[in-house]
Amino acid sequence: MLSEGFLYRRLAGFVPCALPGVAGGSLLLRNKWQVASLRDVFLSSHYWRIFEHLDAPPSLVVDLGGHCGHFVVLCELMLEERFGESHARYLVVEGLAELVDNIRATFADTRLGSRATVVHGLAGRRSGTAQLRSGPSNLLEASVVSGNCDRRGGEVAYVDLFRHVPDGTMIDILKVDIEGSEYDLVDAYPTLLERTRLLAMEVHQTDRPAAGLLQAIEAARLRPCLPHIHKGPNLLVLFKRETRG
Repeated sequence: MLSEGFLYRRLAGFVPCALPGVAGGSLLLRNKWQVASLRDVFLSSHYWRIFEHLDAPPSLVVDLGGHCGHFVVLCELMLEERFGESHARYLVVEGLAELVDNIRATFADTRLGSRATVVHGLAGRRSGTAQLRSGPSNLLEASVVSGNCDRRGGEVAYVDLFRHVPDGTMIDILKVDIEGSEYDLVDAYPTLLERTRLLAMEVHQTDRPAAGLLQAIEAARLRPCLPHIHKGPNLLVLFKRETRG
């Protein structure tokens, strides 16, 4: 039990693990959700491989499915090392209210709050609501379900991303991990994809074919820049804007 972090998960809320010198502050791990989120982001090659494809310091990074905010922290660390400093602005969208609280705590600890906008809501469609169900023992395992509410979840409104990314604004990095709603996102926001330079997406297995989604991304003149990674039944994909010759 101790080897699986049982004791730490019990004590983390009272004696958090602090990693100093991160993005101008400290990165604190206060609960098991933050530990799991840190592991998924920092110990996966999927996000690390973004940074070798950056041609210039990003101005705008959009994180759809923010979990505990650790992707933004990773971005900040890598941008500082790659370019010497970072002035990037961050837009983070997360559907679970409990995780929104974790994101804001992460940004307060690391002093990124002044450059980050955190929005509570679902990403995918431009309007309406859906039920977001969290896993019984893991907030990071969630699913979006249309239909009536039940005791396992509540209705959450979709965020119209065009309200937060003005027309003509380029997205330097778009990270998407929205539990199957990426299919709706590609359908609803083709012009947003056309304004994206780098796209990192987790493509979940659903009743819709992943091949159609990947073709829609390529229709926005984004091209795979590295081989897809298989994560169980899902795909981790990285696309980069095609430059005209």
